[in-house]
Amino acid sequence: MSQFSTYLKLLLDECGEPIARVARGAGVERTSIHKALKDERTLPYTAVRSLARYLQLDLVQTRELNRCYEMLLYGDDAYGEQRVILDLLLNLSRLESMAGRGATPGAAARAAGSAATASGAAGPGARPQEPAPLPASGVVSGAPAVHEALRAMLRAETARPGTVLYLYAPLDDTLVDEVMALWGDERRDFTLHQLVAFAPDRQGSEARRRNLGLLKWLLPLSLASRGRYFAHGFFEGEPGSVGVDPLPFFLATPRAVLRLDQRGTLAHVVVDEALARVYRDRVEATVTLCPPLNSYTSEPAAVLDSYMDGTGTDGYFTIMSQPCPGRYYTRELVERYLVPDAPHRAELVELCDRRFGRLRELSGPYCTIFTEEGLRALAHTGVLADLPADMVPPIDVDTRLAFLSALRADIAADVVTGCMADPGELSIPPYLTFTADAAYGLHVYATQGFEGGAYVCNVHIAEPGIGRAFRDFIQLLPTSRCVYAKERTLAMFDELIAELTAGGAASQ
Repeated sequence: MSQFSTYLKLLLDECGEPIARVARGAGVERTSIHKALKDERTLPYTAVRSLARYLQLDLVQTRELNRCYEMLLYGDDAYGEQRVILDLLLNLSRLESMAGRGATPGAAARAAGSAATASGAAGPGARPQEPAPLPASGVVSGAPAVHEALRAMLRAETARPGTVLYLYAPLDDTLVDEVMALWGDERRDFTLHQLVAFAPDRQGSEARRRNLGLLKWLLPLSLASRGRYFAHGFFEGEPGSVGVDPLPFFLATPRAVLRLDQRGTLAHVVVDEALARVYRDRVEATVTLCPPLNSYTSEPAAVLDSYMDGTGTDGYFTIMSQPCPGRYYTRELVERYLVPDAPHRAELVELCDRRFGRLRELSGPYCTIFTEEGLRALAHTGVLADLPADMVPPIDVDTRLAFLSALRADIAADVVTGCMADPGELSIPPYLTFTADAAYGLHVYATQGFEGGAYVCNVHIAEPGIGRAFRDFIQLLPTSRCVYAKERTLAMFDELIAELTAGGAASQ
């Protein structure tokens, strides 16, 4: 028996009422409960919620019933991956303003696509810091002492404008917070290249959970860096391989190298420019073999190309604050709304039409998960969060009404799976859009909600396990407690359509 059927039977036994009476009181078919207890049928979540209310479960019992239900619904492996993704989205949602983390709008825009920044050249506004001493050469023991040595080296070297750092080490909150704080200081101008080790997907769900967990740090660093953090991914060897180097990780700066163990409890500081140059040369040779995980561009054509590269024809799965109306963008609409003085306008119209044509012609599911706040903003303002404001002005009321009406009809007919997130269960960062594909991996784009604006940062993780895990997560959301019922979503569309219709009639 499954954990769900076992726990549900325990709750029913503790209730002491016949199943027929529970079924009537909860509004759930008696045969459905009997079959659920035998693992012959999976109850819909609405039925599970109704049973929890009727049985008057406390919070501990409700959480346990939900946990067992989700494990039944998704399977043990997918459930574990789901929890990692939910935690990741929650952490990212807490970074509501990236400005305090160093990603000011002007700096992000200036940094986008800059070859000088990519190579570590000092920014025009960089002001040198007071010289700071490097940590002394020698062995450092204990996590606090290692963290202090790492912090001292980072602060000493980033005080020098145009510094380029090279990192190969497991990320943790302490290291990431320190780097983000340094990027938050506008007087510091430095670039960080990091080698990021992924576990091969063939190693199973535990490896996928670990790979998903890396995004907790990769995404904030990409956003906060103002275009100066470059992650390069590679696959590490099979688990259990024997290594004899007790300090396999490192931070290399222009003047020194800090070597680290796996746990961050032992380090060796070597202040030696010649040795630092050896590490730098080795990393620069290695990254040519590693696909880049993030990029920065303010060019719409480049981002449209990446959209095309990352979207298959057998399904489209996306999470963002607004519902994605891409399948309703026609060539005529693109030509109407793309600003007349846009650089290379004809090329952009063609690229947009190809991009949105692919969404119109999908042979598989079209799944868009969004927030009520984002849906209301689209209806009330006409601002499209995933398109640059200087290229596409707010759409007019008639176009908004057409989008919402078409999307509402397709959701009702199950042509499109469109769901509003329950904010108590699923946090959607208002400044990011996630698009997942099993073949192409995961794409994460900054939207207008990000203070630097759309088309500033995108992170493409080509690892298939991550793309598949995110796709499965999005695909299963409509059957979970993380989103509102379809009826509530349709009712919200009806409310907004009625408001726009009444507003349009009043203005005539």
